[in-house]
Amino acid sequence: MSERDVTEGIALAEARFHDVVHEPAISGLGPNDIKYFLAMCEDKQQSKSSEIAKRMGKKANEISSIRAKLLQREVIQAPQRGYVQFAVPDLDIYLRENAEEILDRF
Repeated sequence: MSERDVTEGIALAEARFHDVVHEPAISGLGPNDIKYFLAMCEDKQQSKSSEIAKRMGKKANEISSIRAKLLQREVIQAPQRGYVQFAVPDLDIYLRENAEEILDRF
């Protein structure tokens, strides 16, 4: 097995993972849900809810329904009061790398 085979295999596995994990995770979400995700992407791990609101140009109470929806769909989780983090592995990376294309869907 060559280095090229390994590189190609990894690329294929990542593409498949995006298709079967990441795309279903964002399927059916609206533009504000995606903007919430993208605001989360600015942080390394956990995101403070008030910072997400600030980045979106909104008040915390204006985005509470988005947060609740994403928690219910289990694509984010709340590890502690006032904070959220991605629950889907590498979803933040996928969103960062494909933000423009995903937002163009709306």
